[in-house]
Amino acid sequence: MTKLSNTVDSEAQHICIFGEPYTGKSTLAMTPATFGKLLLWFSFDRGHTVLRKLAPHQQELVDLVRIPDTKDNPVGIQTALKVISGAAITICEDHAAVDCAVCKRVDSSLWTSVNLNALSLNTVVVFDHITQIADSAMQYAIERSIRNHEKDATGVVLDMKEKDYFKPGHGQYMMQGFLMTKFLTNVQQSNNHIICIAHVAEVEQEDGKKKLVPLIGSVPYSRNSPKYFDHLVCCEVTNKEHRFASDTTYSASIVSGSRRDISIEHKGKPTLEPFFSGSIPKISNTGVVEAKKVLTSLVTPAIVSPVASVNDATKKRSELLARLNKTTPTTTTSATSANTQPTQGPNTP
Repeated sequence: MTKLSNTVDSEAQHICIFGEPYTGKSTLAMTPATFGKLLLWFSFDRGHTVLRKLAPHQQELVDLVRIPDTKDNPVGIQTALKVISGAAITICEDHAAVDCAVCKRVDSSLWTSVNLNALSLNTVVVFDHITQIADSAMQYAIERSIRNHEKDATGVVLDMKEKDYFKPGHGQYMMQGFLMTKFLTNVQQSNNHIICIAHVAEVEQEDGKKKLVPLIGSVPYSRNSPKYFDHLVCCEVTNKEHRFASDTTYSASIVSGSRRDISIEHKGKPTLEPFFSGSIPKISNTGVVEAKKVLTSLVTPAIVSPVASVNDATKKRSELLARLNKTTPTTTTSATSANTQPTQGPNTP
């Protein structure tokens, strides 16, 4: 058995940024490039166009891998699983498939080499977005069921030409959940910095209250998806302004939080830098700050004369009580002095 004090945790941070469309998710996810981090960006829905907002020298820090996942070609889940495994792989740029058999027969094909295990913590891996990966997993499950001549939720057996009419049932949702759990557990245990972008879903908790969580697959599956991440950042637009939050107490209707107790909602300019550097602690309560100031003043060294009278001690005590009770020192001092008789010290002339 190993003592906690003798263990060292990985500094890799796993962040999920979620919200409705056009709430600034991708814009927030690209901020590591603004403070010197390299980005390995996997784009599943062409959301990478927002990266054009980066300055030219910051765009040089971004390696882009396009994965054109569609309903007819659900390559997203297959490629994502092989990438997150950490093994060295090659992805063809035409089909975004790993070790693509078609492109291997063409000498002019372009390939992208990926090896997460070889990356340092100076690189942040971004999956944009995992809601699309979950949709790809469902389509993969449907095609697998059709090939195995399985019935859909209505009890009908369809062929591949009729896959658009296949209504997923319990078996397909089970397969989707299995594939996404495989992906997310690899994210959870990864030694790389990882950002996953997701859309939002409203789920009903066990107490009957409804909350917003990242949309990853089915709504029931999404309910427990936050557990796979170190930080959960929600994005929303309220009162005509963008807001980003990672505090557990930000909203009673939104699931958000940080295992490092990092709050970014109080920052003027949104950035993910605190999650990687720990430079911004959680905002302290104002009362605690004021209490610390009082305690600091109490322990400030002071020279006390040996001939100080009790009147002096009484006066200082009254002033301290006045500060703590937010009353006027004069009132407290006079009330105390009226009932206190001066006492001569042994060295008083």
